[in-house]
Amino acid sequence: MSPETNFLGQFLMPRLDAEAFADDAAYRERMIRLVREQNVGGFCMFGKHAESVAGAVRSLQSVAPIDLPLIFSVDCEFGLPMRFQCGTEFPDAMAIAHTGDTELARKAGEAIAREMRALGLTWNFAPVADVNSNPDNPIINTRSFGDDPETASKFAVPFMLGLQSERVVATAKHFPGHGDTSVDSHRALPFIEGGLKHFEETELPPFRNAIAAGVRSVMTGHLAAPDLADEFGADAIERDLPATLSKPLTSTLLRNTLGFGGVIVTDAMEMRAIRNAFGDADATVKAFLAGADVVLMSPNPDTAYDALMQASREGKISLGDIQSRSHRIRAIKEFAGTIHPDLDRLRELEREHKPLALEIAKKAIECTGSADLRGTSLMIVTDGTKDALLKAEQLTRNLSSLFHSIQSIAIAGGLLPEIDDHTVLAVFHRARGYVDATATEWTVPRMMRELGAQFADRNTRLAGLILFGNPYLDRHFALAPTLAATLAPNFILKTFSESRASVEMAAQRLLDIYNTQ
Repeated sequence: MSPETNFLGQFLMPRLDAEAFADDAAYRERMIRLVREQNVGGFCMFGKHAESVAGAVRSLQSVAPIDLPLIFSVDCEFGLPMRFQCGTEFPDAMAIAHTGDTELARKAGEAIAREMRALGLTWNFAPVADVNSNPDNPIINTRSFGDDPETASKFAVPFMLGLQSERVVATAKHFPGHGDTSVDSHRALPFIEGGLKHFEETELPPFRNAIAAGVRSVMTGHLAAPDLADEFGADAIERDLPATLSKPLTSTLLRNTLGFGGVIVTDAMEMRAIRNAFGDADATVKAFLAGADVVLMSPNPDTAYDALMQASREGKISLGDIQSRSHRIRAIKEFAGTIHPDLDRLRELEREHKPLALEIAKKAIECTGSADLRGTSLMIVTDGTKDALLKAEQLTRNLSSLFHSIQSIAIAGGLLPEIDDHTVLAVFHRARGYVDATATEWTVPRMMRELGAQFADRNTRLAGLILFGNPYLDRHFALAPTLAATLAPNFILKTFSESRASVEMAAQRLLDIYNTQ
């Protein structure tokens, strides 16, 4: 095997479950074999406990070549708690932007990077550079910095610079833009309408600005843009391919036209937008030939590696392809360096960074209308996830002295919460991948529509509405637009996040309002 061919494994970044690595000897040996025999470039980390993550990083790095260490990546859009039970949970990107303070975006990026490095992780698949131009987007939502390109650019860039100032590789995603869709690519392939003019006006500015500012990685999205692909030379088959597998979008547009010289990484190849239509081997080779440098989380790393080897033997992958990609991968590894986890430092950083998370959460809060909390009750509604339930308990504790009564429910079975014009309704709702729900199934947005219809029928107002996470839910509540002005809740408080810091600061805001009445 030539040195060039041996480098093919560097283009693969499998998923690694830190808990399985710690507890399952067979799984641990499989991961070690990927390093020793296939020379994979690194791993995308999942898990729970900091000790398990740190242990996996140490073990795997110890068997990697000294001159080509592993790089460990993670989705940490709002901090380590996005994937692990450790670190500081920062408010979502949209909350950061809603502070109006770009310096807070930079500081959040720096803080997240410091905590990542303390855990041994040096590649963050953030920031989201998508413009959330479709309020019904089921997966981007508050992960985006905003619903217009100017805001998304204004805050994504300093967040990215904050990450990279601490030598963590930042990633602008999901190219060429995942904001204008009502389909979740975890479940199916979204199609984005419009040609180059639309993308230049709406989707591409945050990516252009991130590239100009020196972002070291861009993630291509599992989304098709047929009209855009047409303008960059796509044939009849290529035009309907997801950007991940599209040479016109990945190589011609991103690499050549926008001049991006860093590492192009695919979105996770295990997502259904890819797996529903392509085999694992075929998808891996297509992504590589489209221009990707790193194929992320192939469902079967052995199949992916064998597919690249076969393509190389058949001449589909040239020596030039391998060499150009190897230079880019080496560059980000040299930038990040090889580090060793330091869990004592991580715990120190958690204490240091909490005030920053609270400051962002406080400045992000938007409260409109006139709040009169005297004699009101609080109804808390969640989607039933463990995280949301814990935060509902936190809100209950913080507000136990304020409301006449507090009740918390998880939506299920099509039952509507029983509320009236003396009720303040608090709703926890985060856009979540892998959630299978059709328009006819019982969801938080549908619940909001039916509650809005009830209040329209009664010709009464809700005492107040508090939105943790999804800030667009009031659109669903205002079912009758002609009556929205007269039947809108007396006040609406939005946090643009459902972080613990956001819950704490929202509770403090309500207590301050009550104490001044």
